[in-house]
Amino acid sequence: MAGQGGDGAGDGGAGNLCPPGGAGAPDPQRPPGPPPSPRCPSTRRRWAGGAVYALDRFTFAYVPSAQALYHARLAVDRPADSLLAVRYPDPRFQYADHAVDAALDLFPPEKRQALRMEEARRKAVRAAFRDASVLFFTHGQADFDQPLRSGLLMADGKWLTLEDIYDLRSERARLAVLAACETGLPSDLRNIEEVVSLPSGLMQAGVPGVVGSLWSVLEASTALLMTLFFEYWRTHGLSPPQALRRAQQILRNGPTNIEARQVFRRYLMPREAAEAFHIEMRLRDFTHPFYWAAFTYTGV
Repeated sequence: MAGQGGDGAGDGGAGNLCPPGGAGAPDPQRPPGPPPSPRCPSTRRRWAGGAVYALDRFTFAYVPSAQALYHARLAVDRPADSLLAVRYPDPRFQYADHAVDAALDLFPPEKRQALRMEEARRKAVRAAFRDASVLFFTHGQADFDQPLRSGLLMADGKWLTLEDIYDLRSERARLAVLAACETGLPSDLRNIEEVVSLPSGLMQAGVPGVVGSLWSVLEASTALLMTLFFEYWRTHGLSPPQALRRAQQILRNGPTNIEARQVFRRYLMPREAAEAFHIEMRLRDFTHPFYWAAFTYTGV
């Protein structure tokens, strides 16, 4: 794990960091939902919404091994100029199309490909895998009983498994974004080296950077987070780890920060997506780490 100093902590001075599960007591006024965020009295004056977290001081990136880091650095300068977006066909995921549309909008028409709904078949995804420099998947999970069966669910009910990903080899891919449940967890929890996971599999397949999640995520907050991530990476010039950190801060700060709450009014994305996300940011409270802290960056 590596961390770099960030600018999100206000004055940049010393302060207490309270990770989830740290000191604090439940707030009796908070409506039902995820457990309340820890509250640190000494940090309230620094952020009106609650505790100051590690990401307010640092940008984090993880690597499964020193060897993976070595190979990732060899590919870090690849251009991220084309996008393959794979949208799993589940009608319950009403925000997935908005997130895909927003990501596609940031790439030239001739440099983007979307496999939506029934188009997102295993054979088609395998064929397109090597041609894109950015890969965006909307559904997948870890299999803790059979780690190599962890993977990304396709339209025909088949999986693009970790075993499949090991066999694929991309000489173009710069980044994979796995906007799905538990895609960043090590599939074999007995292996403390974390070498058996979707991010590590993608890195072995030649992808130097991977965004994945550590627990089951809410669709609405994930779509918002991914859209913010792509925006700050593609149009604001931040590195992928920095863009993920910034997206997490904005999603978290929505209830207490007017600028964060109004962020989608400024975006030059498809109008329908921007309006839907703007409403979500105004009506929903995503302050708790459950909504924004699941996603991590693996690689460089």
